[in-house]
Amino acid sequence: MGAEYSGKLITDGLENMDCGAVQAEERASGVACAREWEAMLEKPPSMHPTCIRTSDHPAIGRLVYRKSNALDHAAIELNCGPTHVKTGEQDRVTRPTAPHTVDPEFKSTRLRIVTMAGGWYAVLRYHVTPPLFLVFFPGVVNFMALWGQGERDVTWGLAASKALGNSFSWAVVGVLVLWASVWLHVPARATLGPPTKFGYRPPYKDNGVLYYWVSLTAFFILEALFPGLSTALFLNMPELLGSLNVSALLLCGLLFVKGRYLPDHPQDKQPSRPVLYEFFTGLELHPRLLGMDVKQLTNCRVGLMAWQLLIIAFYIAGVERHGFNIAALVNLLLQSMYLAKFFWWEYGYFNTLDIILDRAGYYICWGCLVWVPCLYTFSSYYLVAHPPQISNLAAVGAALLGVFRSAPNGKCVLWGKPARYIVANLVSSPGKSRKLLVSGFWGVARHLNYTFELVATLAWCLPGWGLGLWPFLYFYFLVALLVHRTFRDEEKCSVQYGDSWELYCKEVPYRLVPYVF
Repeated sequence: MGAEYSGKLITDGLENMDCGAVQAEERASGVACAREWEAMLEKPPSMHPTCIRTSDHPAIGRLVYRKSNALDHAAIELNCGPTHVKTGEQDRVTRPTAPHTVDPEFKSTRLRIVTMAGGWYAVLRYHVTPPLFLVFFPGVVNFMALWGQGERDVTWGLAASKALGNSFSWAVVGVLVLWASVWLHVPARATLGPPTKFGYRPPYKDNGVLYYWVSLTAFFILEALFPGLSTALFLNMPELLGSLNVSALLLCGLLFVKGRYLPDHPQDKQPSRPVLYEFFTGLELHPRLLGMDVKQLTNCRVGLMAWQLLIIAFYIAGVERHGFNIAALVNLLLQSMYLAKFFWWEYGYFNTLDIILDRAGYYICWGCLVWVPCLYTFSSYYLVAHPPQISNLAAVGAALLGVFRSAPNGKCVLWGKPARYIVANLVSSPGKSRKLLVSGFWGVARHLNYTFELVATLAWCLPGWGLGLWPFLYFYFLVALLVHRTFRDEEKCSVQYGDSWELYCKEVPYRLVPYVF
């Protein structure tokens, strides 16, 4: 989305987006629905982010995003048909309706969405996706690891034989988790994340940069003390993923039980939903275990550090097998730049959807503990058994492509011109506003930061050119992930900024790629 302008440019654009209306998507009972609309009726008419028709008020409010109103969608997710809400001394039936000026296209679109939300979409979301993800992905990681090693007679039985790990893999997982935990307990400056809708500001350890460089130094010392460590990590990768798999599933089970019976914030309750869906999405937004924020531990300190250390190990293992190769080095350096920047920017990550919206469950925690080490490292992992075939010149070209991606540098003059922006009033906070940039890169596409990330990913996958589709698996996955995320971002922004977001979308009509999407 467009970054906000407040003296400096914020390139992530998800800052200060604690919007309660988006959380409505996660609630699915009539009681929650009634509370949502009752709260809206208490606001002045100008603050209604969608139209509401009542028995004694012909029309209150106005449509802010004509063809895809996010709050309409949230209401549909809440199964809001006619809902009785007590206001004053009489009961009134309130229901979201389209204004008299709405076009037939919007009416038909809305009808299709209502039908979808009440039928197959609900079945897919609550009853199909969770068990599918819980069965397929934990099973496929060992299969991928064996295939990446060059094993072509991979059977599910062979993959299952690696599922419980071995003594080496459990030692590696234990050392990594212990190392990450120590760094979340050592004295360091604490920083607070964005406030939740129930008033809690999660504390985080702000020592990511030091943790990153000390971890790399420690790994090189271990490699020097135990020659062959990197090759052992490569050869035991299927077992390593098996140990991570078991650990992550046990953690998700613990978080599920804790969220049900011992939540850190009992006031942050959601209506009951299918058990597998609750396990999949998680129950608590900011759970803590042993004095640590769970998502900082799993997402940042274990998942991302495992990514960094594993690609170093795979590069060393490849050199030991095939000798020095510029393409493999480019693959390592571009990813390392990306990861070093993440730990430098770690506080900014605490303002993103992963932290402020997604709850700590299988989707986030298992994904960071298992899927990141498996898929995100796969372009490097695959090159160990399948050495790069591209020329040195092509490798240098891939490096330049990856390094060239850039974003606004924080100054108030963009491309030689004063920054232009739209003042956006916050629907959820009367009297407050933000500034949405329409200059520089943010005037080209609303999520151009995602476009740059895709370019960087493509660049570090290019050393695998000529080796088939496998070295590009992460790139394909990231395209799907970020396209999905653009719609999640925009739904949240349309609720947060109302009319101003519609104006911004007219000023910047493209999401990721100008003239394409």
